[in-house]
Amino acid sequence: MARDHQNWIHIVEGTLECAKEYGEFAGSWVLDKARKRGIKWFPGLRIFVRYGILKHEETTRSGRRAYYTMPDPQGVENALQEFRNIKWNRISSTLIIPKSTYKVTT
Repeated sequence: MARDHQNWIHIVEGTLECAKEYGEFAGSWVLDKARKRGIKWFPGLRIFVRYGILKHEETTRSGRRAYYTMPDPQGVENALQEFRNIKWNRISSTLIIPKSTYKVTT
């Protein structure tokens, strides 16, 4: 999922925060967390149910609000950390240091 939708990582981080804070949570609560990371909108959390990150628990308000839980928050946290490490390694391996900032000795 991270390869196909890198911008969704912030949403997964928000779901992890909600899972730790509330246990069971609504999508609008995740949107509040995601907005703090610069995400204005996302289509919903059903896609994360398909990936196995979330589990749909119940629907209320005449079908307009769904509640979710995260079956394996530690696994999600580990995966996010691994993604950050891979992303950082990729970025750091392509850094170019300007010649003027280092001294060559022979």
